Amino acid sequence: MQSLTCKKGDGTARRPTIKQETNTRQLIPTEMQSTIQKIQTIQTPIGLGMMPLQCFYCRRFGDHHICSGDLEGIIACEDHTSEALRDCQAFLHQTNMVLLRDAIEHPGLKPFFDALPATFATVRSSGAVDEGWGIPEHALSCNGRISKNPAGDWCIPIEKKAESIGRGTSLRTFLTAGVAGITEELVAAAIAALDAGIYREAAEIQASIVATGVRPGTPTPL
Repeated sequence: MQSLTCKKGDGTARRPTIKQETNTRQLIPTEMQSTIQKIQTIQTPIGLGMMPLQCFYCRRFGDHHICSGDLEGIIACEDHTSEALRDCQAFLHQTNMVLLRDAIEHPGLKPFFDALPATFATVRSSGAVDEGWGIPEHALSCNGRISKNPAGDWCIPIEKKAESIGRGTSLRTFLTAGVAGITEELVAAAIAALDAGIYREAAEIQASIVATGVRPGTPTPL
């Protein structure tokens, strides 16, 4: 943020000089907030540990934590929750990630998760088929994510409680492991939905804002 400060001198009116603030999270005076709201239209999720309850968009009090991962996201006030959700979803789209809790409700992915047993087999790195795995409960409640691995495969988090171990496994591994109820059609539909991008709309809206510099429905930035 930039602030305006006047030079001391002989009393002659002078143009104010620009000074960089060292704390970009500093509260902004009320009379400046309307201007700031017009200008700051895009935010990027960051780690939220020890962050003050301050809206990333207007710097007013905010206690809405819109998450893109565990302890990662954007803090927003009541007026900016929709922008925070948009920017978190755009970030996830751009980084090839999907929140597991969103995936299980998506029309293209829900049939796969509905068919997945509570416990199932997976293929270990040794090639052995290993029973007793499941979707971690904390992955649903604490913003677990589906993500693309370096090979370009979509992977979901799984765990084996009996051994206290966890890993990510590709969707096609469920076919290789012969998991009951999981078919080629279900896996193909899930992959197609992920490839299409379930957050694509948010990413496109954000891109249009970046391109024009104007948030839809608001005046041109001052």
